[in-house]
Amino acid sequence: MKKKIILSVTFLAAVFFFGLSVSAQIIGNCTANAGGNATICGSSTTLTGSASGSVGASPPTWTFITGPVTPVIASPNTMITNVTGMTVDGNYTFRLTQQCGTGTATSQVVITAHPRPASFTAGPDILNVCATTGSTPLSGVIPVGFTGAWRAVNIWRYNRANETVSTNAQFSSTTVATPTFSLVNTSNHQIDPAYWAILRITSADGICSYEDTTVVRFIPNPAINPPVTTSRCVSTSNPAHYINLTAPPYFNTNYAGSAGTSSTTVSLNVLTQPAGANMSFARLDDNNFLFFNGVTAIGTYTFTLTVSNSCGSYTSPTLTYNFQGFRPQVVNMQPAGHGEPEQLAIYFSGGSGGEVHCNL
Repeated sequence: MKKKIILSVTFLAAVFFFGLSVSAQIIGNCTANAGGNATICGSSTTLTGSASGSVGASPPTWTFITGPVTPVIASPNTMITNVTGMTVDGNYTFRLTQQCGTGTATSQVVITAHPRPASFTAGPDILNVCATTGSTPLSGVIPVGFTGAWRAVNIWRYNRANETVSTNAQFSSTTVATPTFSLVNTSNHQIDPAYWAILRITSADGICSYEDTTVVRFIPNPAINPPVTTSRCVSTSNPAHYINLTAPPYFNTNYAGSAGTSSTTVSLNVLTQPAGANMSFARLDDNNFLFFNGVTAIGTYTFTLTVSNSCGSYTSPTLTYNFQGFRPQVVNMQPAGHGEPEQLAIYFSGGSGGEVHCNL
């Protein structure tokens, strides 16, 4: 019984050492290195291989071994090559083979690819919902293997001041593919009701993220609230004529992408104006400022405003704008012909001033 055990051990040892000998002969007298395993965000990467020892004259060879789809190896007979076409999420295995002076060396590398999924979308733009309704479903798609998160950016505020705000917007859920997007305040929206609804997806391992954007541009409530009477002096350096709307709804007609720019018309009907003037509507801007053109003569202007879009029409009562003249400028108390360094004129924002004379 003891002899049988000894014979068995001896036989296994012989097989083991024979295996090492055969393996060494196949590997040869050089080594190949296919590089380290990596995770990429996208469908393409660069494979970087190397070889050392007694390398043979034949070029190296890259081979695709396994993966969800078959990619394209751009230069399979160079150590460094681009690989494209990893269009399905998953692991892709590549083998580098190098002929040695004696035998062959091989090495494998695994690339985990998280390409942008073809099915991923935030859905089509939504441009036909009235702000007075103020609610619409979104049609996003969050692919399997990814999580999603929605956020909103007000288009007017971003284009006006490069600010990322979501004022007056809300989602029924920020993590599902098809939430309801709505205005907090509908009829009395306190900001132009046009938004980018942005869906961001992230791979399960948290490494890769992609974004898609849909435009949700509610049609403004046309029932604006202008003051009945406004009186104003203007500066000669900035003779802008405007009235301040007294309450929401507010919208913009001056910046690309704003709700009022594409869907709403504002017309002004002059009833009376001073001789030589040619009053007209200029723009709605900065939320609640309604600007005029053609207010060129001092005096009283009476007019009505009509706001129209596919969600309704509003005509104001008779409005009055009193252009009372030009605002006095700051007094310059610096004597003519005198300049630095013998004097210094100092002014305060309230209009007061003074000067300092030096005894030379």
